[in-house]
Amino acid sequence: MINKETKEWAPVPRFLDVPQLVKDVTAITDAARSTKFTKMMMGLALLKAYKPFQAPKSLALVDLWRKFDKSWDFPRTLTRSTEQSTAIGPLTTR
Repeated sequence: MINKETKEWAPVPRFLDVPQLVKDVTAITDAARSTKFTKMMMGLALLKAYKPFQAPKSLALVDLWRKFDKSWDFPRTLTRSTEQSTAIGPLTTR
């Protein structure tokens, strides 16, 4: 992951427990719950896998949520305070 402004970078596995995140996402999708509950659980799984002290100093949790927003469709209040977005489908945005 690279910050284009500060040129600070770090490999994703350094600050994100990828194997644990994959296990959690698999369990969440296999549970076949409602869309809102699934989104909440995806956010919690990301929070569980995030290692803030090993992440680049310029990468906040909200920034990480923004990276996952397009595929997981997190709530707009957390990810886009100034931008307007129109949902095209259940997990995609324009």
